[in-house]
Amino acid sequence: MTKTSCIALLLLLLSATVAAPTLTAHARPPEAAAILQQCDVCGGLVVHLGCGDGKLTAALRDSHGYIVQGLDADVARA
Repeated sequence: MTKTSCIALLLLLLSATVAAPTLTAHARPPEAAAILQQCDVCGGLVVHLGCGDGKLTAALRDSHGYIVQGLDADVARA
């Protein structure tokens, strides 16, 4: 899998997942670790489109080396 297709997959998975700003290690969605492992990327910028409540966004941020920005079109979630 190329890095470009992996990043596209990451964005697709993130946009399809309803995700909260603060998490404990025990509450971290397992999808976050799986997504990062499948992409084989060591860090960088992650833009989580359609981040919902932000749970998955926060879990991705907890990984070292990543800058994570969650964006959602629903004004009520801001």
